[in-house]
Amino acid sequence: MDINIRLANLSDISHVVGLLEIRDNEVYDRQIMTEYLDYFKPEKIRIWIGFVNGDSPVGLTMLFLRDIKINNKIIKAGYWGNLFILPKYRNSMMYIRLVFEMMRLKKDKEIDLIYGCVRRDDVVKGHIGLGFHSIGTIDVLIKLIQPFKFISSYYSIRFIKILGKPLDFIYKTFKDIWALLLSKKYSITTEDIPINSKISIDISNILRNHCSRFISVNWSEEYLLDRYSITRDGSKYRMFIGNSNEGLIGIILWRKLKFNNTVTAVIMDIVFEENKLKLIKNLLTKFESFSITQNCQSIIYLNGEKELGYLMKRAFFIKSPIKFNTLIYPKDILVHYPNMNEISNWRFVFGDHDAF
Repeated sequence: MDINIRLANLSDISHVVGLLEIRDNEVYDRQIMTEYLDYFKPEKIRIWIGFVNGDSPVGLTMLFLRDIKINNKIIKAGYWGNLFILPKYRNSMMYIRLVFEMMRLKKDKEIDLIYGCVRRDDVVKGHIGLGFHSIGTIDVLIKLIQPFKFISSYYSIRFIKILGKPLDFIYKTFKDIWALLLSKKYSITTEDIPINSKISIDISNILRNHCSRFISVNWSEEYLLDRYSITRDGSKYRMFIGNSNEGLIGIILWRKLKFNNTVTAVIMDIVFEENKLKLIKNLLTKFESFSITQNCQSIIYLNGEKELGYLMKRAFFIKSPIKFNTLIYPKDILVHYPNMNEISNWRFVFGDHDAF
C-alpha cells in the first residue's frame, strides 16, 4: 500500500469536506466549511490529508493554531482535532503517519505545544503510545429541561409519550414563574443576539481578566470573533446577555445543536466579572426558560473550570456519561511549565474545543 501524507490547501476543500461528511454522516456546504476552516490560512490552521495509491483521500488530521497564556507568557499552540481515517485503513500505518506529520510542527519549532481533548479511550491510548501525555479528564455536564421529550426521543415508552407533553409543560410553567420571580427580585433583563463586534471587545477583556488565573487561550478580540464566526452547519453562535440595575451580570455564549432526534443548547462559555459569580445561577435559570422556547430538550456544558462547575451543579446540572481526556505533547514541556500537569490549572470549555 502506497501511503502519501501532504499538507492541504484551499483546492483540497472537497477532499476535506468529503471525509468529514463520512465521519459525521452529514452533508456540509463547501463555502460554509471553507469559512469554518479559515480558508486554510497557514497562520490559523494546518490540515494534513492521507492518500493511498495515488489520489484516494482516506484520512485527515488538523491543528487549530492559537496563543496560550501561561505564567504571564504567551506560547504558540496547536489544538488537535478532527482526526479521521476510513475504517478500512485504520489498521494501516495511516494513523501513525498522520499523527507524526502533526507532531513534526512542534519538532520544527513552529509551535511550542500540541494539545487536545479526546473522548474515545482507544484514541487516548494510541496517542499516549506515540508520545502524548494525559493531564486529566473533564466531565460534560447536562441538564434536561424537557426531560420527557428528551427520553421519548430515545425510548418508545407509551406512558411517557402520552404524559410527556403535559408534564414538560408543567415543568416549563414552574421554570417560567421562577425566572419571573428572579427577574423582579434582581431586576434581571435578558436579550439573545448573534455574537457581534459591538460587544466583542467587552467579552474579550472580561475573558482575558477572568482567565488570567488559569492556563488558557489568550482571548484577543480578533481571536474571539474568529472563533465564533460560524459553525460547521452555517448557524450562528449567539450570546444570551443578562443585565441588572447594577450593570452586566454575565453573557452565555451558546449555540443550538441538533443531534439524532434531540435539540441541545450547547453552552460554549460563560463570561462574567469575578464579583458576579453568585448571580450566574440566576442567569442560568433565565437561560433554561429561554432554551425551552427554542425547542431545546437539554443543555450541556464542558466543566473545565472548578468554581463555575460547582455553581452549575447547584443549578442541578449533572455529570453525563461523556468525559474528555486532555492530552499534551511533548511531555518534556512540563520541565518548563510544571503547572501544566494539573488539569485544574487549565480553563477549558466548549469554546476551546473543536467539536462545536
